[in-house]
Amino acid sequence: MFMHCKTYDPARLKTAKMGCCLERIRSFDETPHLRHVEMLSFRPETTIEQEISMMKALNSLPQKFSQILCSSVFPDLRLEGGQSHPSGRNRSLVWMADFNSISDFEAFDHDEQYLALMISFQSIIEPGSRACIQYVDPLPMIEGAHHIVMFNVKDGTTEDDFTALESALRGLKQDIKEIHSLSILKDVSNSEGQKLPGHRTIGALVDFASIEKYEVYEKHRAHLAVIEKNIKPLISPGSRAAIQFAS
Repeated sequence: MFMHCKTYDPARLKTAKMGCCLERIRSFDETPHLRHVEMLSFRPETTIEQEISMMKALNSLPQKFSQILCSSVFPDLRLEGGQSHPSGRNRSLVWMADFNSISDFEAFDHDEQYLALMISFQSIIEPGSRACIQYVDPLPMIEGAHHIVMFNVKDGTTEDDFTALESALRGLKQDIKEIHSLSILKDVSNSEGQKLPGHRTIGALVDFASIEKYEVYEKHRAHLAVIEKNIKPLISPGSRAAIQFAS
């Protein structure tokens, strides 16, 4: 079994708070079917050493849990738009883990060892900042800049509303040439609908070849039009969570 870890330089996180990735990969014949995406924010008093400790702990999970095929941790790029967004600033980090099935993810998610680990970091996590989604058939990510946004929708949102939103999001790929790829994230967790705190209903992962291309997208009139016409009427207040990171 092949294990790979990208170079991790704590000094880069201390000086720039950006562009750092922690990754552990297992090589499997199967293509991952499910991706878990989880964002959170650190409390203001959290130290760099504490942040790094949690990132290393998340990074080590594939070595401890056979269900995880691939796991990556990325800190927020701290771009101006993400720090001053009217719906709230970006989360501090995102953790992404791939699984072969929903049952594999659920077995991991309910494991007492994993739950104990997360409880041990509660003192440095901003209350209410956890936001997560599980979606199927994830695409490989390119090297570059990435934007993830996720949110819940209001009660009464119809299938037609969802269809219009997905169509509008996919249309951005044609309208904004700077986008390399765009994936719609539709939550598939907990089929009975009893969502745990932090789960989000829908989101998008948008990949760019560079930070500069992301910044064009951020202010592009087509992007802003989708926000006004398709997202704002549906979004549940306070549920938006976003991050930009580099890989």
